[in-house]
Amino acid sequence: MNEVNSGKGKVLFFKTLKELRYAAYLTTHPAKGFWEIKQEGEGSMLTAMIIFAATVFVLILRNLYTGFIFSGGRDLGYNYVDTIVSTSALFFGWAVANWCLTCLFDGEGKLVDIIKATGYALLPFLVIQLIMVVLSNYFIQREEVFYNMLNAVSFAWMVGLVIMSVMITHQYGVVKTIFVCIFSLAAMLMIAFLILLFFNLMNQVLDFIGVYMDELQIRMAGG
Repeated sequence: MNEVNSGKGKVLFFKTLKELRYAAYLTTHPAKGFWEIKQEGEGSMLTAMIIFAATVFVLILRNLYTGFIFSGGRDLGYNYVDTIVSTSALFFGWAVANWCLTCLFDGEGKLVDIIKATGYALLPFLVIQLIMVVLSNYFIQREEVFYNMLNAVSFAWMVGLVIMSVMITHQYGVVKTIFVCIFSLAAMLMIAFLILLFFNLMNQVLDFIGVYMDELQIRMAGG
């Protein structure tokens, strides 16, 4: 039984390793890569989540270990949970918002397709940000321009891949892709507003119940 489980583990490991190599290939061949993910079943949700989790980890490292010159000093109140929550909200918020809009605009991608493609699109950002954490501890002030350039490249590359993923996943033209991406961002803000409104309303309801119960106890005690 252990040998069977070990064999399955090895198969999964090498399969995931192969998919990570494919993710690296996709970063320089996005049109073909996203097409094969959507139409030919390349890649997997597991690999997309591994890349996403690694991205969150690197963002935590960036907050903790970026060189003093480029971080402006350590934030002693930094909480890594905030990074996990905010990054997850952005990632899954984008996927849900994009899926909701593409349902209205005849997109061909499913929610799973969007999450998978977006996860793969994070790889260049993940790698460059990790390199930046290391270099920030060796760069001097005069080399800040190279640091900022790397940062800009990581964001631009990631955004370009996300836009390409929307185009290929949903089979849109350029104009419609840009339109859907812009409104997906607007939908993310709307979803965030509704969630905050919901929690605010729930807090008010709970506060009201708490006050009512306190009042009820006082009346019963004075009974």
